[in-house]
Amino acid sequence: DLPFMPSVGAIAAAFWGMLRSGEMFASVRDSMTVLLTGFGLAVVAGVPVGLVAGRYRRAGDVIDPYLDALLSVPSLLLVPIFFGVFGLGRTTHVAVVFVYTFVVIAVMTRSGLATLDPALVEMARSFGASESQILRRVLLPGALPSVIAGLQLGVGRAIRGLINVEMLLGTVGLGALLRRYGARFDAASVYGVLIVLVALALAGSQLLHLAHKRLDPSTSA
Repeated sequence: DLPFMPSVGAIAAAFWGMLRSGEMFASVRDSMTVLLTGFGLAVVAGVPVGLVAGRYRRAGDVIDPYLDALLSVPSLLLVPIFFGVFGLGRTTHVAVVFVYTFVVIAVMTRSGLATLDPALVEMARSFGASESQILRRVLLPGALPSVIAGLQLGVGRAIRGLINVEMLLGTVGLGALLRRYGARFDAASVYGVLIVLVALALAGSQLLHLAHKRLDPSTSA
């Protein structure tokens, strides 16, 4: 009987209405395009940066302060900067998702290398492994649990960044839907959109969990 909490039936009816009108499908498509682009770029950049920062001390001395600063500063404060650089377009949305996600992936990858036994690197070097082979065969597999954990955290942060920027600047997407229905005080529709967001986060986390099991069979034991 809470006045601000709609009934399950009302939420289901609002959700079905958005599906039937095609509004939900269009919003999910627009949001997923930005989400996958920003998240993919963050993975491509974050894992190598974390490996370099964790592997080479001098590089880490240069990179670590920037990672720590980005991790500490609320990423939402960067939205006006991206808006000034890229304008009112989807590039700004992608940039926000990228920054939200990149920093946690890089930090977790760096932390994974910090826990790796140095003897493994020395053993590989004694058998004549090159630096690139050490990175691919020793460091990256050793840091894999932390990398996957960073990706799983990154999924949640990516969705948070997406919704924040779409609510502030977007005209399409799930964040824009939330803003529109929130302005109308349509709580049932707001909860219907939130269900989709939770489902996307859970699906992304589960896919990464399955990928981890495939890449590291020992996790299946």
